[in-house]
Amino acid sequence: MKPEILTTILLASGFFTLFLAGLAVKHLPGRGVWSFIAVLLCSSVYSIGYGMEISSVTLDDILFWSNIQYLGISFFPAFYIIMCLKYTGRIPRNYRIIIPLLFIIPVITLIMHNTSTQHNLFYINPAIDQSGLFPILSFQKGPLYIIHSTFINISLITGIIILIDFIRKAPAIYKKQAYLMLLGYMFPWLGFILYISDIIPWRIDITPLTLTIAAPIWAF
Repeated sequence: MKPEILTTILLASGFFTLFLAGLAVKHLPGRGVWSFIAVLLCSSVYSIGYGMEISSVTLDDILFWSNIQYLGISFFPAFYIIMCLKYTGRIPRNYRIIIPLLFIIPVITLIMHNTSTQHNLFYINPAIDQSGLFPILSFQKGPLYIIHSTFINISLITGIIILIDFIRKAPAIYKKQAYLMLLGYMFPWLGFILYISDIIPWRIDITPLTLTIAAPIWAF
């Protein structure tokens, strides 16, 4: 696949998700709509930023677009959990305390990622790998990268568990929609697992594409 084709797909995915976010605004102030819009905006920034990253040829440009991506990647897990809680109505009693705590790791992630050239806590020895179809960012994983990846994985799994529990207890009338939501939750989790496991050839990150698949399922 030529990089131009993948870039076009990612940019189209990003703008499509942005379009869905615009449509969702019409349903405000419905339950969970704000968190759903936030998830879509994070997904859109992720897709567009990654599309521009893989079209870049210098390390400075790749790191710049990686920084843009992380405006979405960093906060996606927190908004994702909030969306799950709002959709299922599983709002804990200490909700107002939990929500700010959910954003501690995202804020730290964004700051440390976007200052990664000044330390080795996120990326260790970032460089360009030109062995594949197009130049990609190559690096060793620093401790904060591992924490960030773990937080994403835990968040995605938590969302799936919350929804499975909802399906188990929900009246039959809600189960069809809930199963569709569960299907949507599975796509980004599987995409993320495949990416961090280095299974995808040339270390292509398919997670933003899986989010684009999930978004209309959630909207439905």
